[in-house]
Amino acid sequence: MDRLRCIEVFVEVARDGSFTGAARRLRMSKSATTKHIAWIEESLGAKLLNRTTKHVGLTEAGAHALSQAQLLLDGYEEIGAGARELVQRPRGVIRVGTPP
Repeated sequence: MDRLRCIEVFVEVARDGSFTGAARRLRMSKSATTKHIAWIEESLGAKLLNRTTKHVGLTEAGAHALSQAQLLLDGYEEIGAGARELVQRPRGVIRVGTPP
């Protein structure tokens, strides 16, 4: 499973406090959202979210993971922005020819 996508899903679920709301915003099914969270929890070896029928809250490990995940996603955005800027910025020599 794509680790970065799992982190994005975790951040959205944590912010929204709901699997359904996060799934809607991410344009994915609720079951796919649940699978992403299950995978990241298994991968990290820690329960990140406390789930009840009406609310989803962060565990202590989840609060720590959320702050680190946000830093990771912000860094990823900076990488993309820097790469796009380098590609879009004109460079090189421009020669203009005109008749005498």
